[in-house]
This record gives sequence, structure tokens and C-alpha cells, in this order.
Amino acid sequence: MREIASALVLGMGYGFTTCSLSCLPTLAPYMLSFGGRGLRDGALSSLFFASGKAAAYALLGAAAALAGQSLMPEGGSLGRWIHGSVLIVTGLALPFISSNRCTNKARAATADMSLFAAGFSSSLTPCLPVAGLVAVAAGVGSVLRGAGLGLAFGMGVTLFPVLIGGGVLALIAKTVHEGARHYMRFIRWIAASVLILMGIRILW
Repeated sequence: MREIASALVLGMGYGFTTCSLSCLPTLAPYMLSFGGRGLRDGALSSLFFASGKAAAYALLGAAAALAGQSLMPEGGSLGRWIHGSVLIVTGLALPFISSNRCTNKARAATADMSLFAAGFSSSLTPCLPVAGLVAVAAGVGSVLRGAGLGLAFGMGVTLFPVLIGGGVLALIAKTVHEGARHYMRFIRWIAASVLILMGIRILW
């Protein structure tokens, strides 16, 4: 239980600092394209991104416990390739799947799936706190305990910073939607370009 609490606290410390700086710029283009519905809906949309991150950390913790070693996906190169590719593909598709030509249900489902994928893939890129989590999980001797450590860490990282930040971004997006309704097609292409450039930067 002490290990779980420590992982949660570590995740919260990481989430309110470094992780917020890397997660919120990824969420912003999504909110500009799909958002515009306010704080509550923005937080709910961000929950899918947060769920993807927590699921990835749980998987990493379980894999490390199973292998009994402090592993990271091929030193991080595979994780960066996956994350960069997800952002590029999503950026290319964003102007089309977020347009008003799609039904509300189709837009919501696509946004939720792409946010989950972006959150999951972003957690495969190694950093010092994640490396520490994986090293601890490697020594617990139980896949369930390793997954629990990863999940607790993921909840700490995402529970408040990502949900609050996503809600605030959605409020900003709502203001943009209301004040620049005639320029939304242009704004969507800008948001898509940001995701593509972020993906290329991660790959190279």
C-alpha cells in the first residue's frame, strides 16, 4: 500500500510540473477542433487522454514486473516512433473528422478514440519519473502489483492537471468558436498543422 501511495504522489508531482508542459500543448489542437462546449465537456474529453496515459503506465508497470527488469521500449525509440506517428496521422485526419459534415456521434467517438491513442502513445516516451516507476515495478515480483503501481502513477499524473487543463482549454476553445465561427475551417487546419509538426519533431 505504501508503494501505491508513493507512486501516486510521484505521479502528482510529475503531473503538475513537467507532464503538464508536454500534455497540454497536445490537447490544445484537439480542443480547438472538437471543443467549444465548455469546462465540463472539456474535462470529460480530457478524461480519454488521461485514461490512455494511465493505461500505458499500468501496462509498463506490469511488463516490468513480469520481466523483472527496468525495461523501456527499445530505449525509448519505439515509444517516440509510435507517439510521433499517432500525432502525424491524427493531424492529417483532424480537419476532416472534426468538420460539421460528420455527425455529432461520429465526431465524439473519433475524438475520444484519438485522444485515448494520443495519451497512451505519449506515455511510451521515456523520462526520469517513468524510468523510476518502471525500476520499482521491476522489483515487486507481481504483475498485478506492477500494474497497480503504474495505474497509481498514471492517476497522479493525469487526474487533476490534465482534467483541469483540458477544461480550461475547452473554455478558450468555446470562446474562439463563438467569436471566430466563420474561420473555423482555417483554425482546424492550423490545429492539424501543430499536431503534425509536433509529431515530426518527436520523430526527429
